[in-house]
Amino acid sequence: MITRPLNLQAHLRRPSKRINPIPLLDVLFIALFFSFLGSNFVLAPGLTLNLPEGDRKSMAGLPTSAFLTVQSENVLLFQGEILKMDELKSALVEHVTKRGESNLVVYLDREVSVQTLLRVTDLAREAGIVRVQVASQPSAAERMPSSDLFLEER
Repeated sequence: MITRPLNLQAHLRRPSKRINPIPLLDVLFIALFFSFLGSNFVLAPGLTLNLPEGDRKSMAGLPTSAFLTVQSENVLLFQGEILKMDELKSALVEHVTKRGESNLVVYLDREVSVQTLLRVTDLAREAGIVRVQVASQPSAAERMPSSDLFLEER
């Protein structure tokens, strides 16, 4: 063999039988990096609301997918857009003509005045909305335990 005349065989080391963790960590970091870049972490626009309390009996649902969130008279969130009161009617008209929906769920902050609610419902009626439902939280005495959250009363 070629290593015999110079006695190179004595200077060679046998390969290690241990697994080197550095390449494994590199692969894990690359996989983590691509999973973060490929994920759908999208911050949806939203408002923090303190909903008024109500009883569960009056909180029957409507079949709808149009939602309006009112934090104040000048801060309205409709279908992902932040609107002012004077822009609301045109957005509602456009939504009704595009989708043909005539039901609207309104989330009102506890601090919003009744006058603002009446103005919103008048604009909705003028835009072609037939029914408006105001969302509220159940009162503290009527709150369901978390295990009964998905049970319906019949």
